[in-house]
Amino acid sequence: MIASASYDDAVDIAPDGSVMPIGIIYESGIADGSSVKVVVYGKAQVLLEDGEASTHGNWCGVSSTTEGRMYQDATPPAAQHFQEIGHSLQNNSSGTDVLSLVQLHFN
Repeated sequence: MIASASYDDAVDIAPDGSVMPIGIIYESGIADGSSVKVVVYGKAQVLLEDGEASTHGNWCGVSSTTEGRMYQDATPPAAQHFQEIGHSLQNNSSGTDVLSLVQLHFN
């Protein structure tokens, strides 16, 4: 997620390729203007890009192709440093709407 550019005390889903992530929205189906649970540090289940597997120890970043998702890479890509959300703590097979445990930290 990112800080809202339109409203005070609000957040938005991070657009694909965002370099300003500040947390993970920990709920789905929340109506605009409603309160939402947010994780900004610690361990959290994060939604992978569809078809993406996770590997413990991988670098995790904001997806460049799918809004509100993450991707993983074995080697931190220098050009995407500000897309970083943390590091993978879990191995998961690829699939659709797969959650993976991540130790969060944002740049």
